[in-house]
Amino acid sequence: MPFAEAVVGVEPTDSMREQAETVGGQNISYRKGFSHATALEDRCADIVVCAQALHWMEPLSTFAESARILKGAGVFAAYDYDWPPATTSWQVDQAYASCMQLARRLEQEQGSTGRLKQWDKAGHLARMQESGCFRFVRECLLHHQDQGGAERIVGIFLSQGYVQSLVKLGLSEKDLQIDRLREVAHRAFGSSFTRWFWCARVRIGVV
Repeated sequence: MPFAEAVVGVEPTDSMREQAETVGGQNISYRKGFSHATALEDRCADIVVCAQALHWMEPLSTFAESARILKGAGVFAAYDYDWPPATTSWQVDQAYASCMQLARRLEQEQGSTGRLKQWDKAGHLARMQESGCFRFVRECLLHHQDQGGAERIVGIFLSQGYVQSLVKLGLSEKDLQIDRLREVAHRAFGSSFTRWFWCARVRIGVV
């Protein structure tokens, strides 16, 4: 039994939307649009969800559009994971953090995403409160357990958009210190999987 009568995905990028459509699902459809211009009808939704993407969206127009399409007492929920997951090895966590800091610095130096506007994730809650679009706003912290090993933690790092941008510019794994991350992870985990913890911060607004 589906949890919703209908789910509508709104995505401005053709390639991303086409990829989602290949997965499909019961009562799920996709349309081209933006967070501030969905082209959906007034008061048509019970829930609006924004998954790890609010930092790319102009806040006030996004909140206003969400309030417009939500029914009375409808919920806007935006969530982001604390990144990366917490593993059972502080050495791996430290090596990942070092790689992330280096990649961010190289990203700025190379100007690979310099033209893209981002909003600080830590400010999401305050911007929702200040927008005047919601009657009630709060933040929740959720977590779940997972399992992973050395190659998975390397794969997670490589999956990041800013890292892929640097790879496409010709930077090697050594340039990004991925070789060190892999070495530390293999030393800590060997060939086995260990327990990880993912944490998500969910900002909730009720219209």
